Amino acid sequence: METEVKNYEIAYLISPNVSEEQIFGVAGKITSLIQDAKGAANKIEEPKKIKLAYSIKKQWSAYFGWTIFSMLPENLEEFKKKLRFEEKSVMRFLVVFTPKKVLELRKRPIYIKPKPEKPVTPTYRPPPREAEKQEQVDITALDKKLEEILGK
Repeated sequence: METEVKNYEIAYLISPNVSEEQIFGVAGKITSLIQDAKGAANKIEEPKKIKLAYSIKKQWSAYFGWTIFSMLPENLEEFKKKLRFEEKSVMRFLVVFTPKKVLELRKRPIYIKPKPEKPVTPTYRPPPREAEKQEQVDITALDKKLEEILGK
């Protein structure tokens, strides 16, 4: 009976006791275990050091990495069993089925809608008051009288 290859995602924590030079070796070991179980790694995210929310095996930090891979469902248990023997370097791991729709959505570029520019609000100037108009007229009339008096 032929079954269809399914997509999975594994997230794992590598012990901080493993030296930084060996971290990529452990990630490579996980990839080789996937290939030994007749699977194919599609995307590998390199492990990065993180701070844990709670202690695991008396450790408060670990290297977190994840891989997306394809495999036959029958071979998944064999892969998990082999990975459990790596308990000195791999503290925890979680394998999750990933539907094709999710993988397709991840491949699409993220489009961020640009924010509209703020509309320019017109400045409102109230019409001049009647008192101000009279003042302006009075000032001009006063200027004329001053010029007559001074004889200019």
